[in-house]
Amino acid sequence: MFRQLSGLLAGAMLLLAACSSGSGGQVNQPTGDAVLPQLESQLPAISALPAMQRSTSNTPEACIRTGADIYKVSAKMNAEVTGDKLSMSPTYDPQGDPPMHGLSWGIYGFNIADYQRGTEIQAKWNGTAPASSGIYIGVSDYSSGHWQWRQGTADGTVDFPGLADYFSANGDLYVVVLLATEGQFTFGRLRLGGNFPPVIDYTIDNDSAQGKLTVNIDASASYDPDGTLTFFEWSAEGGPIFEPSGPFLYWEYDHVGEYDCIGRAHDLEGGMTEFVIPISVTPVPGNDPPVADIYSESEVESGLVPLSVTLNAQDSTDPENGFMTFRWDIDEDGYFEQFTFGSPVFKALYIAAGTYNPSVMVIDEFGAVDTATMQIEVLPVEGTEAPVARLEAVYWYDNTAGERYFTAQGSYDPDNDIVKYEWDFEGDGTFDVDSGIDPVNNVTYSQDGGVFNVTMRVTDSGGRSDTATCPVMVTPFSGQPELEPNDSPETAISLGSFGNECVRVRDFPGQLKFAEDTEDWYVVHAAHNGQLWFNLIFTHSFMDMDIEMYSPLDLVNPLYFSYSDTDNEFMSVLITAPGDYFLRVFTDQAGEAGQDSGYKLDFWDPSKPVAFVTASATVVETGTEVVLNAGRSYDRYLEGLIYFFDMDGDGIFESEPGGWLGTGTVSWEGPQELGVKVQDMLGMESIATVTVTGIAP
Repeated sequence: MFRQLSGLLAGAMLLLAACSSGSGGQVNQPTGDAVLPQLESQLPAISALPAMQRSTSNTPEACIRTGADIYKVSAKMNAEVTGDKLSMSPTYDPQGDPPMHGLSWGIYGFNIADYQRGTEIQAKWNGTAPASSGIYIGVSDYSSGHWQWRQGTADGTVDFPGLADYFSANGDLYVVVLLATEGQFTFGRLRLGGNFPPVIDYTIDNDSAQGKLTVNIDASASYDPDGTLTFFEWSAEGGPIFEPSGPFLYWEYDHVGEYDCIGRAHDLEGGMTEFVIPISVTPVPGNDPPVADIYSESEVESGLVPLSVTLNAQDSTDPENGFMTFRWDIDEDGYFEQFTFGSPVFKALYIAAGTYNPSVMVIDEFGAVDTATMQIEVLPVEGTEAPVARLEAVYWYDNTAGERYFTAQGSYDPDNDIVKYEWDFEGDGTFDVDSGIDPVNNVTYSQDGGVFNVTMRVTDSGGRSDTATCPVMVTPFSGQPELEPNDSPETAISLGSFGNECVRVRDFPGQLKFAEDTEDWYVVHAAHNGQLWFNLIFTHSFMDMDIEMYSPLDLVNPLYFSYSDTDNEFMSVLITAPGDYFLRVFTDQAGEAGQDSGYKLDFWDPSKPVAFVTASATVVETGTEVVLNAGRSYDRYLEGLIYFFDMDGDGIFESEPGGWLGTGTVSWEGPQELGVKVQDMLGMESIATVTVTGIAP
């Protein structure tokens, strides 16, 4: 038997053996006016504690006490029962002037003849909990005739190794919760051992039918014996995928089968209880099942990773010529989790090499089914080069709340085998969002302003990866990102990734004041040659404001400026050398000291869209169709593109109804340069070309 023995004070007074939660090291006992001698004189002797009513159970009812469940009315000090809680009012400050020694405690009794749970005891508080340094938990030690103690912890759990050995021969155990601090606190619950899982209670309106069945399940009567239920999740047909939800499930079983509807209830401490509800859907007498058929619509049954395949089941038939619906099993787990309802087409993407056997389930209007399977061969790429990551965003700063969009469309892999884009929107090093092969993503920030170094990781089929970062600034709740002082080049506010990864600064607010704050400086980090547009918008004005742009090599003579008498200043500048450039917003007018004028910065990087194009084949027999794919082209403003194709090499770009796909027939022999021209919302254009060689049949 393990026992934590207490030390003795001079005069044989018992001190606190203050041990930390768990089997780890010691914590400091109280100094000065020790708690335990005073407590020992107030608490009943162990031998005087009455025997409790016999119980042989380790159930929640036997192991949990509410704050109000003190073992008798007088088993408390400086505390009052309020509902099912214990309101505790300690006034303990032995170092105060005058000193105060008002402890608060309550004693709880248990009787469990064969205790089999854990060694921890958990004390839970409602509202603000006392500091752990002022909480002490004691258990009755019938062997020594004394209370054994542990100091409280931040999470309310303390460990008593060998807790089962502290029970009396009758199965009794007493626990005291003591506060040696000052304040008003509400004690809610005491528990022996670890978490109890949720208890399930549900009703179902119907669990069997012919052909098809709609069910309503209500598990709202379920509860957690020692806490709170947090969420439910359901797998209506017993598959491996669970959908988080509430305690209610509405589901239509659309075909014949025997099902295990699985529900899971979760509690606040991580406990989970799973329950299974049998469901039976039997065939409709006299109905003939459909006949399933599957093939690859794009005639692709093998190809390099990543491979996109359009599966088609339109040749499936029903003997009664009834309406059919379609479900798909792409991951070969035997569950048809993908629904296309009345459409017989499904697009599957394979991002790893291997042999795959996708299946379709065809369901007639009476719930009868048939399935069909085909084989897909996904081949590994031969190249071993890693992808190259590129990340861009529209806004470095946007004063409008809402979503922020990012694009990794500029990323590429020399082997053309990108299979995954992952995102770290907070810049904390954790890639917690996976968008698959979609290179565009968005996030809504709820934080109170700041700069976030958004990072994207791109991975290819060989597991090789690369990362790129795009800093963005989020509007503070105050709405004032301008930080004073910024009245000199040395204190200039950085405009971050504008002119580099980002193409916009929208409505960045600032202000000037007569005689106090007459100029603001900003620095632009231009990463490329070309135009930049700077718009200074007056929001409320008692003065005229102007804007200038400087090279860091000459902060006296501006490279560009806008001095007008209107309530708006605009500069269009041409960057000829990437680097840092300084912007000065200022007033040279005189006025009443402290009178202010507000402004907004609205800046644009009018970059051209990025054009990419590939051909379905680069050597093609004459008279054969060739397809140009410009799907990797993108607009840095994420506003969409217009596509024009030159399908015969005559230099004339014509609009195609297929969007980013252009189709033509090879009518030439020898090499010919085909291409795409993309145009963005600003009318800016880019061209990409590919050489296609025609050969005689």
